[in-house]
Amino acid sequence: MFSFRQEIDLRGWRFKSGIPVARHLVASSLLVLILCGLPEANAMAKNSFPAEVAATQAASNLPNKIFFQTVAKGFRSGIRAPLQAVARSQSEWDGLWRKHVSNQTNPPPPPSIDFTKEIVAAVFLGEKPTGGYEIQIVSADRSDGSLTLSFDEKHPPPGGMTIQAFTQPFHIVRVAATGTETVVFRRLP
Repeated sequence: MFSFRQEIDLRGWRFKSGIPVARHLVASSLLVLILCGLPEANAMAKNSFPAEVAATQAASNLPNKIFFQTVAKGFRSGIRAPLQAVARSQSEWDGLWRKHVSNQTNPPPPPSIDFTKEIVAAVFLGEKPTGGYEIQIVSADRSDGSLTLSFDEKHPPPGGMTIQAFTQPFHIVRVAATGTETVVFRRLP
């Protein structure tokens, strides 16, 4: 009869106790969750907007590049049609968040946003018939009072293996609000 340690040794793993194995299993499980895009792995940033980063960018050689921070990103949303949205007030944010989490039984409250300093921008790809689709805001540029958010859409390769489930890819970010009159969304080629 083999002990736990002997089974590990037979597979070529040389650990003196089960602790490193447990760490490896936890890390592997977390990686699988993130790569599979499960709702539990969605990034929910609840930290305040790093003002020092925005100030550093303003003083840098790239005056048009704007820092943004992910609020939520994932593959399950209650918004099933393609949508590009901006929330400039708490009431607009509450409404957008309520639609976004409408498919959840016990929805979380909206992440805290300070609308005196920042706005929320979101892109929703809409409902897709399989996995393999993704949307991501990749840059924010400001010029002449206009904020341009560039986003990238990814599609599964033809004939590729994908999960056979409906998905609704989305990306929600917070952006410094200073001098932002209009917001323009631009899909990258």
